Amino acid sequence: MDSNITKYIHSDSLLQVFESCVKNYKDNVFIHHKVPGPTSLEFKALTYGQVDSMATNLANLWEPIIPKDASCIAVFNDDPIQAALSFFASLKLGLIICPLIPFHPEGALRCVDAIRYESQQNAATTSEIVMDIKVWDGLSDIMQQLYEIALAESHDNGKPVVMARKIVTNPKETIVYSNTSGSTSVNPKLIRWTTRSIVFTPEIMLKPIQRNDPDMVMRSSDVMVMAFTAFLSGASLAQLILIIVAGASVISHLTSPTRRILKDQEAAAGSDSHRQTSERIKYCIYGGAPLQDSLGRYLRSKGLNIRTYYGSTVETFGTSQANMAKGNEHWDKINMSPEMMRYATFEPYNKKNNIYNLVVHRTYPSLADGVANRPSGDYATRDLFIEDPPSYWRYIGRMDDILNLKMGALVNPIPMEMEIYNSEEIISKCIIIGENRERTAVLVELDQDKSQKYSHREITSKGIRVYSRVSGVISVPEMVYILPPNRRLPINLKGIVARKKVPDVFKQEIEGLYAESFINF
Repeated sequence: MDSNITKYIHSDSLLQVFESCVKNYKDNVFIHHKVPGPTSLEFKALTYGQVDSMATNLANLWEPIIPKDASCIAVFNDDPIQAALSFFASLKLGLIICPLIPFHPEGALRCVDAIRYESQQNAATTSEIVMDIKVWDGLSDIMQQLYEIALAESHDNGKPVVMARKIVTNPKETIVYSNTSGSTSVNPKLIRWTTRSIVFTPEIMLKPIQRNDPDMVMRSSDVMVMAFTAFLSGASLAQLILIIVAGASVISHLTSPTRRILKDQEAAAGSDSHRQTSERIKYCIYGGAPLQDSLGRYLRSKGLNIRTYYGSTVETFGTSQANMAKGNEHWDKINMSPEMMRYATFEPYNKKNNIYNLVVHRTYPSLADGVANRPSGDYATRDLFIEDPPSYWRYIGRMDDILNLKMGALVNPIPMEMEIYNSEEIISKCIIIGENRERTAVLVELDQDKSQKYSHREITSKGIRVYSRVSGVISVPEMVYILPPNRRLPINLKGIVARKKVPDVFKQEIEGLYAESFINF
């Protein structure tokens, strides 16, 4: 069995893990990197040795420009390869890294402010000094240069040298800062990751797969297609470590939008090569939001072993299924292994509707520092599940997402919003509202480019038609509000609509919707 994660579980340093794997797999292809360009289909292959060289050269570039008293570098990354290089370079220098995403710079800088604030608070109560942070946004400009240097060194057998400012050997010491999306508060919550918290999750996920279906274990000949834009969570870092310790390869290529996949279903349905390609894939894991049921069933019908993945931003409690075999039909649910259930409980939330809240115990080694929200030290995720069938859990949303209607009914708006978004290309974003109201309504933000070819009457008709279908209400023209071109739904750091902010931002429009609805009801 190629996967070696078990021998790394007690490692004191992720840098030691990476360097050991580089030594073992130096000539293995580590990264298939897509050449930039909107229509480019060309990929470059980088070995473990070359990626190590690129990371070392990046560290050498950083060293003179980072202030001597800085212990953290915050880096804007455009893609997962840049994020991986930044991560390895920070390990080589002994710096804490804070990965930032460029599409939401204001939110990213709030994360940097949160690090500074925490450091100031610690300095006020301990002997620690205030942390200095270097913010850097230049990796996109030097990627080609790093690649060419690494290629030359592999030919010349040259070995770049980097002097680490600090060798991190404490597995409980912070090596990565990340943050929550800020969906439930004004400011993002700072999350601290250690070697221990990152390495433990791959090991505990691997055990049941080794036990139940060894053929599904990642091997050095395997290739993983990654859709992360950056390693912003412990779960995504854990996936990276899983690849490295197996000596496997990764393809950096963002997935096509769901709407495009749905549009291409019929065209691909009769293709034998399409099925053959799908059946060669061991498994495909999706996460971040529920997958549309029709799309999941379609992909499975074409031979793709697709599985849902659950993970929370504030801990690497990433889990999919203990049984990843292709014959397992419960693709849209999680099934935790006995190893994982030692650290978690499904706690009753609404007994009448058989709804449970997932609670992670304080004993879980991958629970990030400072995230406990119960006196016991446990972390209540506020993520809600329904058990169906026994031992399989279907995610239905967050406590913050579930709408409590006036008559007592509970409505999960997320599947409705996804269907609305995926049904019409003119819809950029939408949100279902209805907390403590008689019924739900929807606010729709248009894609300004794609909606230009339609009249206001046609746009309104499209919105009413799709909302009628997903809500089950026959006539609902007054419950659909199309935002004017100069208005936008508020979003969080992930680019997702910030549900809690909508009632305040659109208070007048919402009151108008329900006032008219009451008159016409």
